[in-house]
Amino acid sequence: MLFRVALVLAVAALVCARSRPESHHSPNTFAMSMDSYDVATFGAGCFWCTEAIFSRLEGVISVVPGYSGGHVPNPTYEQVCSGTTGHAEVCQITYDPNRIFYDELLDVFWKTHDPTTPNRQGNDIGTQYRSVIFYHSDEQRQRAEYFKQLLDSSGVYEAPIVTEIVPFERFCQRKSTIATTSSVIRRKHTVRLSSVRRWKNSRTSSDRRCANRDEL
Repeated sequence: MLFRVALVLAVAALVCARSRPESHHSPNTFAMSMDSYDVATFGAGCFWCTEAIFSRLEGVISVVPGYSGGHVPNPTYEQVCSGTTGHAEVCQITYDPNRIFYDELLDVFWKTHDPTTPNRQGNDIGTQYRSVIFYHSDEQRQRAEYFKQLLDSSGVYEAPIVTEIVPFERFCQRKSTIATTSSVIRRKHTVRLSSVRRWKNSRTSSDRRCANRDEL
């Protein structure tokens, strides 16, 4: 399935391709203000895994885990996990549009999680793990809707894509104690590694998500 998704996205990229602006960096190029950067906000399940994926991309300036889409200001991790705040675990991605396009971020987003499972990614279950794109501009909305429709109509997934595409309102950076954060990281990584081992042994489609992230 991953190959079919990649093929559809590759064709779409060729159709919608635009030339990168020529780069004539001066020694002070990377001292530019944050005004020259753009922001993308994605929810693709566990934000620890999402952070690890996007932080490896060239052109990404920073990836900050947190929460969006809820009604409780400044929620804690425990509050979000209760399912009562309406938040989704997300990563706020600051990137340089001269080095990586929003379409390329969308490409990674679609390939590295299952957008067909409502409120679930693998062993992580709950509304906070829903697949969601919070758009920051009308252009981002159009690009997200275009790729979602393209993937849905292509039939690469057996089930319909349930990814929400909603306007960005606010972002709350994650808050937790060091002990809580460490235990969460250990638990997530244990689940992720066991999934990779199962995928390598059985090559079943249900276990490909974590393996794909590990191999990105």
